[in-house]
Amino acid sequence: MAAAVAIGLGVVLLAGCGGNKPQPTPAPTSTASALPPEPAGPPPPEPIETGKDCAKATIQCGGGACTAKITNDCDAAVTCDLKVMVTCSTNTTTGEARGNNRGTVGKKSTGEVTAQGSCEGGAAELTVPDSLGCK
Repeated sequence: MAAAVAIGLGVVLLAGCGGNKPQPTPAPTSTASALPPEPAGPPPPEPIETGKDCAKATIQCGGGACTAKITNDCDAAVTCDLKVMVTCSTNTTTGEARGNNRGTVGKKSTGEVTAQGSCEGGAAELTVPDSLGCK
């Protein structure tokens, strides 16, 4: 039972027997340790449009270059133009570089086209495909 005790001008309620003790608050954890680690190696290939229904492609980029793997199910060879954009950086500046390349994949076959942007004097921070067009 609670009892009231007068102290000076105020009144304090005292709790009866057997109250629960407050549990200590756990120490906060670091948010950095809760984040997953960065993946090792290049990212997995992703689908990319070729502009032709009978030609399918995936692309994988990194380190200033992109490689498109093209599966040509067409009844004729296809010529594909790959364009890439690279974000470059040095100790003092950030800029862009572009690269392109063209390759032909025979009918009913598979081939690759690689394009690279040059970060003259800098490091490639991000490499992304700009476009892939096959004719």
